[in-house]
Amino acid sequence: MSQMNLTTRQLNAIEALMSSTSIKAAALMASVSRRALTMWLQDEQFCAALRKAKGDALNHAVRRLTSLSGKAVDVLSDSMDGEKPEVRLRAADIALNRLLALGELHDLAERIAALELKQETK
Repeated sequence: MSQMNLTTRQLNAIEALMSSTSIKAAALMASVSRRALTMWLQDEQFCAALRKAKGDALNHAVRRLTSLSGKAVDVLSDSMDGEKPEVRLRAADIALNRLLALGELHDLAERIAALELKQETK
């Protein structure tokens, strides 16, 4: 669904929704009525464009965080070599917990990919 089919007001509303904490605040920011925004939120094309905007924003954040991951690991590693036992223990705990979570996410991603492949071959 192309954003070309959305009006300028709707595109402005999507931008406002992306940076507001409520529908009321987004409506004010986009200079549209709350009623209009609520109606648009029931429209599939509008919602698809909003989902795309959210996905784009999330992908951007992931790219930025990925670029910082090396520094984060260095800081964690340095903390594990620090003098204070409580800091070393906390750093080790963080490292192990993140490793376990990452392993679980990786396993889930592999399982989902296998299920999707199985579904496609049906």
